Amino acid sequence: MAPGSVEPHLKMSSMLFYSLADTEHGIAQMRKCLHSDPDSKACSRLFKREKAIAKKLANIESLREGRKFSKAAEILVGNKDETSLLEEIKDDVKAARETGYIHPKAPNTLYNNLVERTCETYRQMNLKKKAQSYCTEALELNPHSLPGLLSKAEAQLDADEFEAAIQTLKFAREHHDNTQDIQSLHQKAQILLKRSKQKDYYKILAVDREADDRTIKRAYRRMTKQFHPDKAVSQGISKEDAEKKMAAINEAYEVLSNPELRARFDSGEDPNKPEGQSNPFQGGPFGPHGGQGRQFFFQQGSGGPHFKFSGGGFNFPGGFPFG
Repeated sequence: MAPGSVEPHLKMSSMLFYSLADTEHGIAQMRKCLHSDPDSKACSRLFKREKAIAKKLANIESLREGRKFSKAAEILVGNKDETSLLEEIKDDVKAARETGYIHPKAPNTLYNNLVERTCETYRQMNLKKKAQSYCTEALELNPHSLPGLLSKAEAQLDADEFEAAIQTLKFAREHHDNTQDIQSLHQKAQILLKRSKQKDYYKILAVDREADDRTIKRAYRRMTKQFHPDKAVSQGISKEDAEKKMAAINEAYEVLSNPELRARFDSGEDPNKPEGQSNPFQGGPFGPHGGQGRQFFFQQGSGGPHFKFSGGGFNFPGGFPFG
């Protein structure tokens, strides 16, 4: 290296900092650059730039450790007052490649890591839609990205692609330690796959699996109005089909409105068909012939409304409660 030459320092620092994400040694190389030529504007400029980025990186990790994911995400993707760190680094790398400080075939590790971190941060905020583009990009940049694979598996579960999700998680387990995230998501996928071969009470009430009690009750009331036999006939639905639909709606509501039964269903068991046990609803509307004998009851009470089918008829003591 010729005395006073700063270009090798600039190249080495850029490669370390951006290409290899070795920020500490990248900054150290800039200190050597300034020691070699204290008046170098190029060294001073890159030194300040790398220090500023390193400060933001440390801030992101500190915020994440404190579970302040929203603040961390703002630094990563920007807001109306702050530019996106991802875009800043993308621009820096582009400029460094153009000047020859970063080799055209060198990796882009710092940027790749931050895309993955953005995916992970939004996932921890349970903002799946916002996470999706970053998680997809993370997988494009690194097919073994754990946050990317977890996001992909979650998207497959949401699309009811349970077997595909299990394969994605198997791939994740092959390339990473069997983390708690992989285990819990794999268990969920297995349960959903099993449940997909049974009745899906969430689908019957047209609610999300994460729906709260209020949402479930509102969906139940809406559907009981829709499929009331008198109203269903005007919609071109036969009375018999309406009664069958109402039986299914009631069955779903009985399970999902009861915390204990819902927990059993969420764990992969159909409470109306417990294995190795007598059916707790035997002889009632949810037994083997539930709905067929139309022995339903419909009352207003703390447990919510219940319908009554009587000998094939459809009677409401006190009249239909929803008007």
